[in-house]
This record gives sequence, C-alpha cells and structure tokens, in this order.
Amino acid sequence: MPSPPPIALLTDFGQNDWFVGVMKAVIAGIAPEAPIIDITHGITPGDISSAAFVLAAAREYFPAETVFCCVVDPGVGTDRRILCVEDGRYVYVAPDNGLLSMVMGDNPIRATQGQSGSDRLRVHSAEERKFWLPAPGRTFHGRDIFAPIAAHLSNGHRPSEFGPAITDPKITPAVMNSISADQSTITGTIIYIDGFGNLITSIQFDRVVAEHTRTRPDNWRIELKDHSIAFALSYGSAPRGELIFYSGSTGLIEIAVNMGNAARLTDSHVGDAVRLLLE
Repeated sequence: MPSPPPIALLTDFGQNDWFVGVMKAVIAGIAPEAPIIDITHGITPGDISSAAFVLAAAREYFPAETVFCCVVDPGVGTDRRILCVEDGRYVYVAPDNGLLSMVMGDNPIRATQGQSGSDRLRVHSAEERKFWLPAPGRTFHGRDIFAPIAAHLSNGHRPSEFGPAITDPKITPAVMNSISADQSTITGTIIYIDGFGNLITSIQFDRVVAEHTRTRPDNWRIELKDHSIAFALSYGSAPRGELIFYSGSTGLIEIAVNMGNAARLTDSHVGDAVRLLLE
C-alpha cells in the first residue's frame, strides 16, 4: 500500500505547553503511518494574517496530497465554521476566519512547483461529528476536531465526506490590494516580519522587473519612513549594519540589515507603507 500523505501543522500554540504534542498524539492514534511535519507553532497568538502568509510561503515545497492542519483560531468555541478545502494539489483544514485567504484568493507569492488553482477549489464545512473526538470541548478544537479530521484525510477520506459544500468562506482582502503604482513609484506594505527582523513587503520583485524593463534594480530605491534603502543581491553583499532591500525567498521584496534587525532599526510594523522608486 502507498504511504499516507504527510500532515503539516501550523499553529500559534508555541512550544512550552502540551497542545502540539497532544495534537500529534491524536493524529498518531488515527493515522499512525502519516508523517507529521511542523511548519511552525510560533505564530503570534491570534495573528491570522501572519498564519495566512506563512502557509502560502511554505506550501509549494510539500508533496502533493499533503494535508495542512492550521489552527490559529481566536474564535474557538463560537459558531465560526471549520473548513475542509481541496485545491487540486493539497487539502487544508482551518477555521473559517481568513487563514486560507491566500489559498483561496490572490496569492502574491511566486509559485514554482504548485499546481493548485482557484478553479479547482472545493470548500466544505466540516460538520460531521463522527470524524471528531467524542464530546469535544469548547477551547481545544485543535485536539478535538482539527487533528482528527486531518488524520482521517490522510487515511484517504475525501473532504466531501466531512460536511456540505459551501460557497461563502471568509476571505480577507488580498495583500496585493495594498499596492498602487505609476510609471516611477510602486507603493506597497509590510505584510510580515520574520524572526530576524526582516521586513517582507507585498511587492513582487520579478513582476516589477518584467513590467519596468527600462530601469534596473541597481538604480531602484526603497523609501521606508525616513530611510532611503538601496538594492543588494544578498545580506553579505552589503556592509555590516547597512539597510538593504532584495528579492527574498518568496519572490517578494524584503528589507533587511546585514547582521542586524531591520524592524527594530526602522521601528516598522506590519501594515506600514513602503515606496519603491524606480527612477
């Protein structure tokens, strides 16, 4: 028999409590052969937009049929729905709170391997309690609902078995909507700050290169608050302590400090505007 597809976990549970371990234990009890991969459990508690970005940044490197079990769920215990989504390549289990916005809507991150697409989306509300643990509580749906659903999916159950199809999942405005442009300036926003303090913006590097062939990245500047920032190929190509911008691993323009913390140096936060000057 073929091996079951992996289950990828993304939560805001951290590593200090028993929550992640218990989710894995529930999965092991239902799908003992399924590999479990931790994307991260370090999402800031309740930060749905960061979870959406991390999922979009990570997913294309997973094998086909991976089950993504995503639990950033500040509405746990309310009447918010739990979604079971398939997109032609992967399956996702997540609260209906916008976490899957980049899966189901516009995604600014460069895709190099994935074959998913909105035309293949099938969205179901996971209401079949036979796939949950018995007598689920109101505060730990990661253990009682999400983990068992993910395990049953890895065992071969299809999303349609978990509940009715729906057409109105919650999709928050795409980060690409934050971009405006003219012939010489592109304005975007900071959409994520990683653990090094690097600032990930909503501006796609390759798209700008393709659409503005009369100018080269070496001549571009980023304006962020009172900082004017030059382009560099990588961290090490700039002097220590210097602010730079570059094409990051997701294909988006990022701002960093060689051997430093750009978020702290610039006092920047998610949602702050950045201006890319092309001339």
